[in-house]
Amino acid sequence: MRDQAPRDRSSSVRISPPRPLNTWEKEIVNFLLSKEFPGVEALRAQTAALKVSEECKDGCGSVYFSVDPQNAPKADLEQRIPVEATGSDIDGLQIDVLLHVINGYIDQIEIICWGKEKIAAVPIPQRLQLIINEGVLGK
Repeated sequence: MRDQAPRDRSSSVRISPPRPLNTWEKEIVNFLLSKEFPGVEALRAQTAALKVSEECKDGCGSVYFSVDPQNAPKADLEQRIPVEATGSDIDGLQIDVLLHVINGYIDQIEIICWGKEKIAAVPIPQRLQLIINEGVLGK
């Protein structure tokens, strides 16, 4: 597996062996990669090799991925968060979903619910607005 930056693991639990993505995880990754931006083709190709290696133990919905670089192309990106989505959860609170890319590989889906730590339910992609972050450029 690829090298990755150190992360705070206090709020996640390791999954061994890594598991396939569930339906929602597949839907949100595909949604986040649905618009064109530099490096998106490589990220889309990585989705076939994604496995969930850690998940939030506190009900936040965030997951970390593992990607075997032998089976997935590296994306040429300069930004850690090239794309995100924003909207409201079922309680009406703002919710953000961020796609983290480290060393050219999809690393994490981070869910931030403003106003509380646990989410009431995973956000529905169709209720989110997609944002391509400024400065997403290939190297």
